[in-house]
Amino acid sequence: MPYNKTISGADTIFVSEPEKAPSFLKSAIWLLVLPLLILWGINFALGFIMTILLGIWIYFIQNNKNITQYRERMEFTLNEKGIHLGSKFYYKDDIHRIIIRNHLNEKYLFVPEHISQRNPAATQTGLKLREKLTAVSYRVDLESNGTPVTIAGGLTEPAAYAILSDVSRLLNLKISN
Repeated sequence: MPYNKTISGADTIFVSEPEKAPSFLKSAIWLLVLPLLILWGINFALGFIMTILLGIWIYFIQNNKNITQYRERMEFTLNEKGIHLGSKFYYKDDIHRIIIRNHLNEKYLFVPEHISQRNPAATQTGLKLREKLTAVSYRVDLESNGTPVTIAGGLTEPAAYAILSDVSRLLNLKISN
């Protein structure tokens, strides 16, 4: 369940859990196995060194900022006066809007389902991985005093819209597109 809300007196407590990010290793393993096996067969030391270097490279790709950003458990409390997030309280009158963002779509133009016959297999794999990652990288931000603050991240689009709808309804904010 992407998020859970509980009512405690006048407060509503939201807890959101991020969706699991797709694994680069699972997506690209079939592209990497055959060249590594050939290298191991040709020269044991070269195969060993390339396997270690590849492992280090995969580790850094899996811990890339695009994959790990906004992907943590978030908890915030909501009442008729505003939103309490961590040690900070955002008054309802100071909240300009609540919006859904996807940090991957903000930086890149991504065409879903784009597979060209001219693209090599590695490029197609990268596009498919990016598409899967984009699908679980939505976040809900509140904007207060000109600053966006993430209240839930690592979500699918329907989960982000559900949180947006619940928060807007409980704060009596108008949802605009």
